[in-house]
Amino acid sequence: MGGKQMSVISDKKAWLAFRKEVKALPKDYVIVFDAIQNYAFKVAPYVPHDTGAVLTQLLELFQTSAAEGLDVLAVCGDDVGKFANDLILNARTSA
Repeated sequence: MGGKQMSVISDKKAWLAFRKEVKALPKDYVIVFDAIQNYAFKVAPYVPHDTGAVLTQLLELFQTSAAEGLDVLAVCGDDVGKFANDLILNARTSA
């Protein structure tokens, strides 16, 4: 039981560190990231995918794009829902 508790604590620390990186993005990127994250969590039971891998890939893409000065909609397009869906479906098919 102690090992499980330690795992939960380390998982929480990792999650908080991850969210800190997300929050360091420009505000418009954070808004879109959070919308995609919420969608990924909602479809997880219905569409098998590695949510952590999808979100990590998305964070890396957004960090690179923000550093290049790109607008978030230039990265994901005007239809954020379609972008999120495609991201998850591609993660599912490549797994």
